[in-house]
Amino acid sequence: MSDDRSSALKLMTPPASEPITLASAKLFLRVEHNADDEAVTRAITAARQAAEQYLKTALLPQTWDYTIANPCGLSVTLPFGPAQSIASVTLTNEAGTSTVMNAANYRLSVDGFRVIFADAQSIEKLTVRFVAGMA
Repeated sequence: MSDDRSSALKLMTPPASEPITLASAKLFLRVEHNADDEAVTRAITAARQAAEQYLKTALLPQTWDYTIANPCGLSVTLPFGPAQSIASVTLTNEAGTSTVMNAANYRLSVDGFRVIFADAQSIEKLTVRFVAGMA
C-alpha cells in the first residue's frame, strides 16, 4: 500500500431546484422579457455554487461521492456538508475489488461532517456516497 492520501469530491446528483425561482430573480432585477432567462438562470446557479464553495456547505440537498486513498483511523472527515445521510460506503482493495460496507459498521457524526467507523479501516480506497444539504 502506498502513502498516497489523495482524495476526490464529485457531485453525483445536483439540487432538484435553486434557492430562488427565475420569476423571483426577474422581479428583483425588474426584467419583464424572456430574452435573458437563460443568463439569469445561469447566474442563480452560479451564485448558489459560489456561496456553497465559500462556505463549504451545501445549501440544498445534493448527492456527492467522496473518495479517499489509504484512509486510516476510525473516522473520515467529509470536505463538504453537512451530510443528511450516508447512502453507501464502498471499500476497494489493492486488487481493485470493491465491496459495499454494511451500514451497521459506520455512522454519521452529529455535525454531519464525519463518518465514524466501528473498526479502523486499512484499505486502498474508500468511497462515501452521501446526501448533503442544509434544507
